[in-house]
Amino acid sequence: MILSPNNYSNHTQPLITIIYTLSSNLNFNFAMLNTILSTTTAILACSSFVTAAPQGKGNSTPEVSLTTKLRLADSSIDRYKLLPEDKDFLYSFNSTDKVFATSQSFPALTGTGISMATAQLPGCSMVMIHAHPRAAEFFTVISGRVYTEAIPEGGVLDSEGKPRVIRNEIGAGEATIFYQGTLHYQVNPDCEPANALAAFSHEDAGALVIAPALFSANKDALGRTFGEAIDGEEIDKIRGSIPAGISVKIDECLAKCGKQKPYGTRPSIDTDNRNSSSHTQKMGNKNTDGNAAKVLKNNKSSRATGPDNKVLRQKSDSAVLAFFQALCCGSVVTTAGVYGFTVRKRVSIVDRNLITRSTTIPSTFEKSKSVSEIVNFKEHVHHSDWRYITLDIPAQHDVPDEVLLAKFVKGFFGGAVLRLERLTLQMLGIKLVHFSRAAQTTALWSLKDIPETKLLPDNSVLFGVFQVLDSRIAKADDIKHPPKQTESYVDFAFGSDEVGFAGVHRFSVVRSQKEHSDEQTVQIHFQHMTCNPTVNKPLRMQWMLGFHEMYADYLFRDGVGEIKRWMSQAIGN
Repeated sequence: MILSPNNYSNHTQPLITIIYTLSSNLNFNFAMLNTILSTTTAILACSSFVTAAPQGKGNSTPEVSLTTKLRLADSSIDRYKLLPEDKDFLYSFNSTDKVFATSQSFPALTGTGISMATAQLPGCSMVMIHAHPRAAEFFTVISGRVYTEAIPEGGVLDSEGKPRVIRNEIGAGEATIFYQGTLHYQVNPDCEPANALAAFSHEDAGALVIAPALFSANKDALGRTFGEAIDGEEIDKIRGSIPAGISVKIDECLAKCGKQKPYGTRPSIDTDNRNSSSHTQKMGNKNTDGNAAKVLKNNKSSRATGPDNKVLRQKSDSAVLAFFQALCCGSVVTTAGVYGFTVRKRVSIVDRNLITRSTTIPSTFEKSKSVSEIVNFKEHVHHSDWRYITLDIPAQHDVPDEVLLAKFVKGFFGGAVLRLERLTLQMLGIKLVHFSRAAQTTALWSLKDIPETKLLPDNSVLFGVFQVLDSRIAKADDIKHPPKQTESYVDFAFGSDEVGFAGVHRFSVVRSQKEHSDEQTVQIHFQHMTCNPTVNKPLRMQWMLGFHEMYADYLFRDGVGEIKRWMSQAIGN
């Protein structure tokens, strides 16, 4: 069935994340990609602008900061003028003093309502009980193991009528959410460091460390709060023993690991830059919660830790996918701001009403090597769609198929629509695609790795997610013979045949020779199929497929737009 362009008339806004991946099984490791997608995008949807005061320097006249100028800008265009260099949009977590990306440390975040921190919890360390007054935190463990507890607001009770405490042991690739203002802490109960990412729904999340904040109150107030259980001298003693930093070492774990109490260790997560300390200190066992102590005593973990362990890999992918899926739910309505403006401007060169759409795919694609032999060799039920557009290429400026495909690939994967997902994947640096019947792969992480006029070699993997399975360039003379039509294509697979989601994108150039004429028609096609390669059943969350259709249109227009811009320059020259 061909879909009328009118069916798309109400879809006027860009879909920031690749929503169709939400239909995947949570055990799938690629689906994380497109929903990645967009760590920053998703938080952007539920955020708002905040105000800031001008920043002063010493005793001189206060100087308006770049962050404030960006917030006061009249339009998105004015914002770009305040960020004239490409490097203004690049943030490096590699520097030891830049573990926290906020609107202050990274002004380009201004107005997005998001921030992010990279994290390394040293072995046997604890991030003290704290809260973020202005943001929710999505805490994801990348490697290692972290025990967490969260204490909700008053009135939230467990089954026994006691104040509820949410406890979780988080392994590599798993995540948890701490709601805005929720008290929480994290413990690394193992000898080796644990690495994590923390995403916040505010540009300046803030951090309130409970112990020093509480005991900074008046002694009388504290005494009455604790029912006179502690006196003034004890309060002073407690104040003096509270570590200055937000991260402390756990004696019991140190003993287990045969480590000394190190000093000079820099805490690297959940710290407000204004309150962080440069050292860690001892926390006595009497202050350690019993549940946390049990975790610390448990030398044997049921989790497999080998890098090639399939169970761990699937658990990791499942939880990280859940993390990004939860974040991307808000992105469905995110169209405003700089990103939306950039996307709309970039794809406007391609008239959406000139695109022909179908819910079926050609048999040549369905029976192709990529689909029938690698991704869906079990012939499971699948979802598919197909869209194409006819290019207006003057005969005197004929362009080879491979160049057209190369430009389309450049625009599709390197354009504005996929930008946020691409940046997140590059930051994570994780390979998320795997097919047992495919050859060994070569990873490519930079846009510079995408050729301008040539196709990527087979089994190249872009950004850890899109794997080239097959490609073919038709011979120019083939069009002279019946049926006087040729097709050149490149197939990109995503997902895994070991879990519940996989698929193939086919980009192709189709040329047709008109009868009794040398004139040719040149079309750009985007064919797509997804399936559950492990179980013969439809993908989950079918209702989200409509959003996929819209997002796929934007990606397609970004790819075609790259061709049109390049041709305009080439013909002009």
